[in-house]
Amino acid sequence: MKRIIIAITTISFLNLIGCYSLETISFPEYQKIERENGKPKEIFISAKDSAKYYFDDREYNIRNDTLVGKGIIIVSDVEQPFEGNIPLTEIESFQLEEINSIATIALIAGIVVAFVFTIALGKSMENWRNESEAN
Repeated sequence: MKRIIIAITTISFLNLIGCYSLETISFPEYQKIERENGKPKEIFISAKDSAKYYFDDREYNIRNDTLVGKGIIIVSDVEQPFEGNIPLTEIESFQLEEINSIATIALIAGIVVAFVFTIALGKSMENWRNESEAN
């Protein structure tokens, strides 16, 4: 029973694992994604002055030719709160977090195979030990 609970708990935690990457896109590509899928949950912005910004989906809007929001600015690897406007002409690129389904499935499958192999190895070692003690 204990092993079943451990197995179920382990498999439950595998649902939290995922392989993510940032996809760099232009503003027209961003507009297309927003039209088709709605506003992205998170957005990372690289500005022409080399500053980087992070915004949550509830914390930014694009009005006319300006991004208005409240988030985080990163300059020289130092994070600070940010609230203000960024002209779209000053934005070099938008980055969206994207999940890689194939890598995630491969990772979870590998973990499950390793888990099953470990259990099988433990069982065979237990059987070998019981046979050795019987002889």
